[in-house]
Amino acid sequence: MQVFIYKHSHERTFLNDKSVWPLIIILLLSVAASCFPCFRNSMNILDDMPFHLARIQSIKANLQLGNILPTIYGDSINDFGYASSLFYPDLLLYIPAILALAGLELIRAYQIFLVLITITTAVSMYFATNRLLSNLKISQYYVQNPSHFFTVEQELAILATLFYIAFPYRLINIYLRGALGEILSFVFLPIVAWGLTEVFCVKKGNWRILTFGMLGLLYSHVITTLMVSICILMLIIIKFRQSWQQKYMLLKSILMTAFLSAAFLLPLIEQMQSNQFYYNVKNPFGSLTEQAITICTPPHSNLLLIIYLMAMALIYYCYVWLKKKQWYPRTALLFLTTVFLCIMTTNLFPWSLVENIPLMKYIQFPWRIFLLVAYSFSMLCAIVSFHFLARKFSFWYFSLTTIAIISGFLTSNILMLIADNYAEPITYKPPVISIGRGEYLPAKFNRASMKRPATPIPLTGELSIERYAKTGNKIDLIFSNASNELTLEFPVIYYIGYNAYLNNKRLPISQSENGLVQLSIQAAKSGHITIQFEHSTLKIIAYIISITTLAGMFFRRRHTSTRN
Repeated sequence: MQVFIYKHSHERTFLNDKSVWPLIIILLLSVAASCFPCFRNSMNILDDMPFHLARIQSIKANLQLGNILPTIYGDSINDFGYASSLFYPDLLLYIPAILALAGLELIRAYQIFLVLITITTAVSMYFATNRLLSNLKISQYYVQNPSHFFTVEQELAILATLFYIAFPYRLINIYLRGALGEILSFVFLPIVAWGLTEVFCVKKGNWRILTFGMLGLLYSHVITTLMVSICILMLIIIKFRQSWQQKYMLLKSILMTAFLSAAFLLPLIEQMQSNQFYYNVKNPFGSLTEQAITICTPPHSNLLLIIYLMAMALIYYCYVWLKKKQWYPRTALLFLTTVFLCIMTTNLFPWSLVENIPLMKYIQFPWRIFLLVAYSFSMLCAIVSFHFLARKFSFWYFSLTTIAIISGFLTSNILMLIADNYAEPITYKPPVISIGRGEYLPAKFNRASMKRPATPIPLTGELSIERYAKTGNKIDLIFSNASNELTLEFPVIYYIGYNAYLNNKRLPISQSENGLVQLSIQAAKSGHITIQFEHSTLKIIAYIISITTLAGMFFRRRHTSTRN
């Protein structure tokens, strides 16, 4: 058996079974340990899980109706319809939806999806970290004991991967919060870090790695993409001179990311500009200051200044000490980053000032930054551990990997026991009202409206309803004996993209005072009204941009490879 592994020389070399099989076994054991609860015939359903399970169920329903592209979840909110997919990317959720469509129970499809995500996370973290460390030329700082048969980069990458997979916040997202978007983000965060080293540390590096990582983040979780984008912006500012030297690579990566993500971003912007929604009017999540982890009572600004000065002094001392001890020089910076990110999750960080900066409020919860901590902490632990283990017999290295795997197993099972009261059987179906905090509802929408009759209501005039039917995102109404002036309110939540037709002729459509679809009909005694959600011109253009860009990159890459 021969397997390609990238070494720090950036050349492809072959590894024999002696090193390949231990690597595969270690990664599979780590995945199996953290995913052990996914093999049960039940699942603890709490927090965001009903919302994401409802998304998967709605995608399945749309696929059954032939709606392949993301559209309104017509079966959601008692058939009122919910536009979650236009605000929250669901491209990757097609995987469990297809599994459910193939006949699997929804919970079983979700469990399989979690296992697949964890496998992908392990593979992504290992290979991305391996290449990142190769780009940083970290092997020159370590001398290994001859009993080690992995390279320096491989051993560090394995340790970082095991810590990353078993990191408590990742497992909490899986088994307590059900934060599927953040769980998916763990797959692409290491790729973004690798891509940054390709841009800043490698001459003529591959900027496409950064593009792929950012694109994966965007189609997983928009808020994580926002946080990572802020970090990259800060990095560009701090390393401005080097950023200017690499401006063309950065520009190409930014432009390609923008073009490839146009299929989601442009329709998102179109919806955001079309109406007022709960997320920007009702403030369903509270402020960042309220959501920060409370370490102490609201600290005085002078106390914060003292804490930061002490932290900076400690970091500087660590830097000098590590340099004296001939540690890997970036360890101090990684330690500083990890500590600072941890502080940002708490009320020791001045969120009352930061939350007034545009877009920052969309982070919603400061403790989401633990996602970034998971990566930096895993890298830090791997580097620190390997500093003590590199010269020792390999037995000690494999002992640490065993401890990391066992910790993932124990943590995941403890989390399941904590929420055991929320266990549901494999046949569980999420309630049709599972919409999280309803942040994508129109601001005018009153939840009491869901109790109204599931048929059109005349606001002005009268009519006789001969037949009314709703299938997915299509509504049919056949009426007679209508007044000359007729205004109808339909049990359908209003979003831009709905179009109405009376006897195949376009009707003006508007939003009622209750945030529902409203039609005004003039001088039509009878007729057939059809309302359906259709993809706008902007959305079609967005898809063309993304697909054309993807095809162009593929053919250019293929042409270059053929020529070489």
